[in-house]
Amino acid sequence: MIIREVKFEDYSQIKNLANRFNINVYEQNEWEIIWKNNPYLKDNKIEWPLGWVIEVENKIVGHIGNIPTQYFYNSQSYNGSIISCWVVEPKYRLYSIKLIQKYLSQSTKDFHIATTSNLKTARTLSAFGWKEMPNKDYNKKLYIVLNTKAVLFAFIKKSNFYSNNFINNLINFGINIFLSKKINYWKKFKKENNFEIHNQFDNQFDEMWEKLKIYKKNTFLFNRSSKWLNWHLNSKIKNKNLFILTKKEEGKIIAYAICVFKYVKDLSIKKAVLVDLVSIKDYEKTYFDLVLFSINNSFKSGCDIFEIVGFSEEKRKIMKKIRPFEKKNTFSPFYFITKNQNLNKILLKRENWDPSELDGDSIY
Repeated sequence: MIIREVKFEDYSQIKNLANRFNINVYEQNEWEIIWKNNPYLKDNKIEWPLGWVIEVENKIVGHIGNIPTQYFYNSQSYNGSIISCWVVEPKYRLYSIKLIQKYLSQSTKDFHIATTSNLKTARTLSAFGWKEMPNKDYNKKLYIVLNTKAVLFAFIKKSNFYSNNFINNLINFGINIFLSKKINYWKKFKKENNFEIHNQFDNQFDEMWEKLKIYKKNTFLFNRSSKWLNWHLNSKIKNKNLFILTKKEEGKIIAYAICVFKYVKDLSIKKAVLVDLVSIKDYEKTYFDLVLFSINNSFKSGCDIFEIVGFSEEKRKIMKKIRPFEKKNTFSPFYFITKNQNLNKILLKRENWDPSELDGDSIY
């Protein structure tokens, strides 16, 4: 058994290993682009490990991915890495520790984050000194149901509950009667139409990013330059699984929302996930209108659910005016670690975070 760095030629084995444990991996070209087109690596010609694998007799039985990322706080940049696709065959689970040790041996990174941890992963990371991201709202997902029948059928299928079409339709009829006000509450609000829809990021977003870095200087922010956003959301842009709503003043972008589409094939569900919501002016109406228009556009796009993950307490208060359903995780999926003591103090404070699924590898 050996533990070594990942090579691009390992793709097929990594994908097969991940698929056996219901972890999705991009197609090979898009997977390679994560490292080949990353702005930090590309612009600075930096060598970066793709991750590490456990190999037994030329067979890969374990993997941990190492995705580069960049954040800003108080106009200072911090370069970090994201844990991705950490998976090990049951027979070799004891060696999972070796993978995380290899991952943490990187000495040139300011911080590390993990945003898609399961319960076992969370316990392991905690044992190695990782901290929970302090915004507990990240553990509470908000939902707007756009298609009750599709969501009900998906729930029944997932629960292995015995039913037939007659019973399903009867339950759906009852839900639409008793929960009608809550399900359709978002429709009662007047929808503003002064937004532009984009499908990728250009120089207009760079102008806003420079202002956002100053306005939100006390928030730990993922790099939202057009280079980084186009890299980070490359697969969604390429496959047209995303839309961007912008609000402008005097021809300049002052706020935007990003939604990505996710397909749950096993349950035949199409979700729209709000992955970003930012503004250089914290106007409640601007945030509210962007969320409302995002829901409406998702509904028109044939989505069954509109999902919101994370965001600051202030933004969530605005979102809750639409009366979404809420589901709480029993554990935190978002952890971080840093050897930089000043950065550690920053990241331990809830008010310095505005987390969403734009962070980490949630969108991969």
